[in-house]
Amino acid sequence: MFNLFFLVSLLFTGVLKESFRIADAEQKHHQVYVRAAMASDGRFAIAWIDSLKLPVGYDLNLFIRFFDKDGKPLTDPYKISKLEDTNWIYHPFLDMDNEGNTVLVWGNNPSPSVHSNGFIRSQSFNPLGTPSGPARTLLDYTLGPYSIMSIDLANNGEFVLPFEDTKGETYGIWFQRFELDGTPKDSAVLAFDGDSFPLTDSTDMIILNYHSISLNDSGDVVVTVTETHLGSGIYDHMPRYQVFNRDDESILPWNPTGYRVNDSIAFARSGRAEPQWFDNDRFAVFWLDWAAVPAPAIPLLSRVFSSRGAVAHPICLLDWVDPRYATSSDAAGRFSIGISPDDRFAFTYDRAYKKSWNQFFHRATGFLGEIKNNEPSRTTATFEYDFPLGSDTATTGARAVVFPAVAASDDRILWVYSRFNSDTIFEAWATVTDWNMVGIAEHTETRDLSPLSVTSIGSTITLSYSNCPNGFSASVYDATGRRVDELRSSQTHGTIQWGGGRGCYWPGVYFIVPQVEKASPSKVVLVR
Repeated sequence: MFNLFFLVSLLFTGVLKESFRIADAEQKHHQVYVRAAMASDGRFAIAWIDSLKLPVGYDLNLFIRFFDKDGKPLTDPYKISKLEDTNWIYHPFLDMDNEGNTVLVWGNNPSPSVHSNGFIRSQSFNPLGTPSGPARTLLDYTLGPYSIMSIDLANNGEFVLPFEDTKGETYGIWFQRFELDGTPKDSAVLAFDGDSFPLTDSTDMIILNYHSISLNDSGDVVVTVTETHLGSGIYDHMPRYQVFNRDDESILPWNPTGYRVNDSIAFARSGRAEPQWFDNDRFAVFWLDWAAVPAPAIPLLSRVFSSRGAVAHPICLLDWVDPRYATSSDAAGRFSIGISPDDRFAFTYDRAYKKSWNQFFHRATGFLGEIKNNEPSRTTATFEYDFPLGSDTATTGARAVVFPAVAASDDRILWVYSRFNSDTIFEAWATVTDWNMVGIAEHTETRDLSPLSVTSIGSTITLSYSNCPNGFSASVYDATGRRVDELRSSQTHGTIQWGGGRGCYWPGVYFIVPQVEKASPSKVVLVR
């Protein structure tokens, strides 16, 4: 019969470094808000907040640590200097260029209040993980505890940072370019003019938030923002984008409100839209939209824009969001994406199994995908990559602080997550895999598993069985161990086809477990 260990051992045939603690923590201190970045040669950095109390507040310190491509530490954990020892640290964000130069950005506030004066600060590190200089303040800025930070570092030593601010009499979303050491390169640029967004009859207020940014090696910048309408019974979010060249001129005809990512007003509950340049011509945007279709279905969508944003390709459905996606209806869009130079991407989020109304088991979850013909699609089923649920698994209600992070190069993927242990402390762990981590073969083969033979890869899987006097039956499981189908026949021999027109199944790895003597579980790969 089906064995979960069998599933897990096959699932992680591509593991390059088994799960490991990124660093020890002080007693009773949590390791949360994990961030990850990777260079082209596979070396990587992980940042995290050391927190005494959850979910927010008492966020004491920020650490970063560097590793080689095999997961061997290059440095000890490095503690970031704060302006004052009593200050709170919020929302770190991390990026690394191809050579391994790294920039870490965070919010530094004197208190956890959203109304307190704070600062956005940064520190850079060389490819060996050594600080290139002291931490410095980028912006004097009020940063609330529920904000999401975003930066992007190009291979020319320049990074960009978006922020919400009022300069003079102009409220909006701005961005600014900085040298690797945090020196401003130019003045801030207005990306979205908040005063130009028109109110509707049912809207009392419009706010702009959840801004994200991506920078390519030619210096082009794409900025996204969520336009949020507030009013009586209204709480709508609409994603917008704007594209600028290296001279900070709008590439598309200037529109102070930018351009809709999703075209249609029917899509009106979108969360944070994250842009990612795949080359100097094309970028993709990823977002959730929980009003696109009737509940409880929540689609995860993506769209490619080519010609530096001028050509919008079809919106593609990546997933009907996992019902256990812990923060799927959170407009902050708590997910992470890692991309490779060859148009592949890794996507991760936090999955929560409910134990009681406010207590959950958390599982780091992800899938892989690619862009072909300017259409993003998944190449695997959804999988969980942290420790399996067991007697030492604890529950927590602090969902907003534990979403995992992912970073990638062309031959490996770094997955980082916080795990709630039985001592009620979040510990940060990481694992390194290759892009074949779910065992996807590159050729078709047929195995004889008498009395059953199975074609192991194809758009339709064919099972041939014989010598079954009581008929044939088998269960089909996806890569998470969830049973997705049952195959049955009353005949003593014959063939059954699965996939293709039978139901709607994502491409990826599945396991067929026959109820036939002398037959073993068969791993199969469903492709388009």
